[in-house]
Amino acid sequence: MTVKKAAVKKAPAKVKAVVAPDIVVVDHTEYGIEETKAKDIRAQFQPMLDRMVEMEDEFNEVSLIDVNDPSAAIAAKELRLRYVKVRTGIDKIHKEQKAFYLAAGRFVDGWKNTGTFAAQGIESKLKDIEDYAVNLEYKRVEDLKTARWEMLLPIVEDESFIPEGIGRMTEDIWENYLTGAKASHELRIKAAKALEEKEKEEARVKEVHEARKNDLMGFWHLMEPPLRERNFGELTNEEYASLRKALQRNHDDHVKHLAELEATNEKAKKDEEVRIAKEKAERIAQEAVIAEKLNIFHAILVKHKYTPEGDSYKKENVVITRDRLIQMSEKEFNERILEIEEVLKARAVEVEKVSVKESPVTDNKKSLIDDLLALKTKYTFTSEGDIKMYKATGELLDKIVKYINY
Repeated sequence: MTVKKAAVKKAPAKVKAVVAPDIVVVDHTEYGIEETKAKDIRAQFQPMLDRMVEMEDEFNEVSLIDVNDPSAAIAAKELRLRYVKVRTGIDKIHKEQKAFYLAAGRFVDGWKNTGTFAAQGIESKLKDIEDYAVNLEYKRVEDLKTARWEMLLPIVEDESFIPEGIGRMTEDIWENYLTGAKASHELRIKAAKALEEKEKEEARVKEVHEARKNDLMGFWHLMEPPLRERNFGELTNEEYASLRKALQRNHDDHVKHLAELEATNEKAKKDEEVRIAKEKAERIAQEAVIAEKLNIFHAILVKHKYTPEGDSYKKENVVITRDRLIQMSEKEFNERILEIEEVLKARAVEVEKVSVKESPVTDNKKSLIDDLLALKTKYTFTSEGDIKMYKATGELLDKIVKYINY
């Protein structure tokens, strides 16, 4: 490129000349490539690199032209287009070299795959020879494990209990283990059988208990609570027979007692009916006697001028009640009436004497005498002793009245 000297001026301060010879330096060690191979690759790019070095001076000259000078733009365009050709040349070299190395890579892969295939086949055969004894032992252990596993499955409670290493056990250890497993299996069988027998026996006892309980329902009212709560299924046939016989005997005795009690009650009922009938007849007869007696007493009292007042008879200050009349016999009545008449006559005589002597009886004195005489018939007694006592009291009252009148 030719640059006019007159047009060359000092570049502005903000524009610097670019001189970078290391711009095209690539360190092959960073990519893990040997130096000789790196030189071969560099040699492919070297012509383009040399041209860039050559154009570097021209770039520096263009950079020094005043940007206001029209020649600067022409020179910059011309130089830029030359740089474009260098860059496209580099791209072309890159594609060619990369295609070569990609093909080389596939070529290398082909050698690698071929060699690997051949080696692996040989390695596999050699490995089989190398591991023959190991594989043979492994197969022996697995076969032994399978055989022993099949022996244990019928006698173990759960296959998860079978140890993983049974194929590697020595014969002595295996025999001991198998013996223990069989013993445990037999114990489980015995335990299961014992449990089954126990459940059967419990079911039998329960069934027998229910049957015997139903059989004893007729005696249930004679049984004490502890006996009712017993499990009858646990009794032997002899024990149950003895129990039932005793309950039957108690039941028969109870029935007999109830029959006797019913007979006794029936006799007592009949006796009571006879007694009530007899009492009723006696009462009717007694009432008839009393009625007849009262009729006789009534006639006598009326004859002696006693006035009937309700259930009583009254004459002057003497009162005789109906109840008192009922208690009296005819003899006692007649005696009592005579006594009263004598008292009344005596009183009349005394009154007359007092009247002759002109000493009248005061009203209070008369009331006292009346009250004392009324006591003779005021009360009623039933016992023979009380009746005698009351009669003696009446005689004493008569004497007191005589004393008052005197």
